[in-house]
Amino acid sequence: MVRLDAVDAAVDESMSSDHRTIMKRVFVPGHNHAAEIADVDFRISQVSPEGLSREEWLVKLQPLWDEKDAYAEMEDVPDDWTTEAVTDSNGNPMTYAAKWTASDFAGKREMLKEWKINAWNVVIDGKRSASVVMVPRWEAWDAEPANGQATGTDPLTQELRQELERISGLPYEQASAMTSEEIKAHLQQQQGLGEAL
Repeated sequence: MVRLDAVDAAVDESMSSDHRTIMKRVFVPGHNHAAEIADVDFRISQVSPEGLSREEWLVKLQPLWDEKDAYAEMEDVPDDWTTEAVTDSNGNPMTYAAKWTASDFAGKREMLKEWKINAWNVVIDGKRSASVVMVPRWEAWDAEPANGQATGTDPLTQELRQELERISGLPYEQASAMTSEEIKAHLQQQQGLGEAL
């Protein structure tokens, strides 16, 4: 089990030194022309042929049909999500570090609700320490498919891979196939080679 004080310290250090601009997900509603087409259909239904010759009736309908065709040819724009920078009261982009430093306990708690945080123990040379990977939830959402299966390209997975490579000194594919004992033996062997040189 990871010690809470170690995780708290790692999170505080990470947030205090994160000078990236805070980004937020913004819903951009799409649009189509179904309402306009429905309106034209209604106006077409209101053109009565009574008292008109066939040619006169068609002359009245033709502009409406042309209008409907024009709407039908217009491109539909689907709903989408975009990201934009969070700004302070002066309109300047805000960084995670600046907001973290300025926040009280409740404010920091609210900030952390927007993060996906993974913590685990790492044992190297018999010393146990907490390893923490933090990714803003909107980045994780962008990369996670609807079925919840990790794609391997999302930021959290990439950070976990990099952390494993850093700790083991091995490529991810090789390190992920090893047990913790095998990684430990590899590290001891590497340390022994370094001392021999």
